Amino acid sequence: MDTPQLHHGLGEANGGSSRRRILVVDDDPTLRLLLRTTLVADEFEVEEVASAEQAADAARFRRPSVVLLDVTLPGMDGLAFCRRLTEIPSYGNPTVILLTGANLHDAEARAAGAHAILRKPFSPLELITLIDELDETTSDLVVGATQDAEQLLVYARDLGRLVEAERKQRRLLQH
Repeated sequence: MDTPQLHHGLGEANGGSSRRRILVVDDDPTLRLLLRTTLVADEFEVEEVASAEQAADAARFRRPSVVLLDVTLPGMDGLAFCRRLTEIPSYGNPTVILLTGANLHDAEARAAGAHAILRKPFSPLELITLIDELDETTSDLVVGATQDAEQLLVYARDLGRLVEAERKQRRLLQH
C-alpha cells in the first residue's frame, strides 16, 4: 500500500480563498463547539457534523481542505470513514487529522490514510500549529499531543486567550 501523501495548498481547496475550509466530525457537541470557536478565531471556515454519514455528504459538497475526524463515532467509525475519504475522488483528497483519546497505533492511522493524529485532550494552539505544519510538510504521519490530563487545562487557558484576543479585535473595529 502506498504511503499517504500530505495534501498541500490548504487554502486553495475552496476556490483560492485565504480562509481554509475545515470539516469537524465528532459526536461530542461540546468539543465541536470548542473546535469551531478555536478555528473561526484563526480565520478558518468551519462546518461541523456528528457522524461519518453526515460527514460524507458535507465532504462531497463542501470539499474541505482539512477534516478533523474523531476515531470513535457512532455508526461508521472514524478509521473507516478516513479510508473512504482517501479512496473516493469526489471528496477532493482532504488532509485528515484523527482525533482520539484511545491508544491508536501510527501504522493503523497511516493505513487508513490519515495525515496526523491528535491525542485528546489537546491545546487549541497545538491544533492550529498542527494544521499549519501539515500545510508545509510532505511526509510521515504527524502525531500530536501526549496523553496528559493537564492538556485540558491548557486547552481552556489557550481558548480563553483566543476569545479575549477576538474581543479586543472587535472593540478596535467598533471604534
